[in-house]
Amino acid sequence: SAGSTAVRDVQTILSYPITAAATPATGVTIFSSVPSPQVKGTLVEFAAQGLGSNNTAYQYQFSLFDVTANTVSLVQPYSSTATWIWDTSTVTPGNFAVVVDVRSAGSTAVRDAQSQTPLFTITP
Repeated sequence: SAGSTAVRDVQTILSYPITAAATPATGVTIFSSVPSPQVKGTLVEFAAQGLGSNNTAYQYQFSLFDVTANTVSLVQPYSSTATWIWDTSTVTPGNFAVVVDVRSAGSTAVRDAQSQTPLFTITP
């Protein structure tokens, strides 16, 4: 105030966190619960793990590539769920690959990284 000899009359300290923007995932691994080949009707679980982002939360999207028919089907859209269970009773026996896309949680990118299984054979 006027005439004061104090260095300051009032002081306010504001603190707020500064966080770095999430970096994209640089890779993804995928594993199956059982090896190929399997007979039609077997339940096969696929698990994925995102890699490389400073944000440890990832989103995963799974697609099934029917190599025999040359078609790709989205089987699980993006979510935080890193697993997908394939009920092979719903497919015609043949060769398949499971494709997983990964991105950092909160990202709107189509994908940061992608991986797929080796050919997975379903027999009659």
